[in-house]
Amino acid sequence: MKFIIPGQSDDLDERITRVLLIFGISPAVYGFRYLHHMVRTAYSDPFTALKVTKTLYPNTAKIFRTRSERVQSLCRECILSAYEKHGLDAHSDYFDSNHRPLRTGAFIQLTAEKLRRGEL
Repeated sequence: MKFIIPGQSDDLDERITRVLLIFGISPAVYGFRYLHHMVRTAYSDPFTALKVTKTLYPNTAKIFRTRSERVQSLCRECILSAYEKHGLDAHSDYFDSNHRPLRTGAFIQLTAEKLRRGEL
């Protein structure tokens, strides 16, 4: 399943999809496409990731024609269910999360930053 945004790289989309799959976040889950879009946005504009509640959720909601609260809730649910299903193995290999699930904003920021550095 590809999530291509016009004018942007297929390779980055594939890398983001692969990373989300490694973390146990399935494309079949509603929040997957929101997370994918927000990681891509944070990758392209790191300052946007600093304003998750005020900027990233509302902009994502506008693009997908839904509510900001729904985006936030489904993304949080995605990350938490991935932790519950797969434990901390995949997550602790990439993030120092103190044995707790990362908050959605931190997950997006760290994933985008590690992709930018080529660590993922």
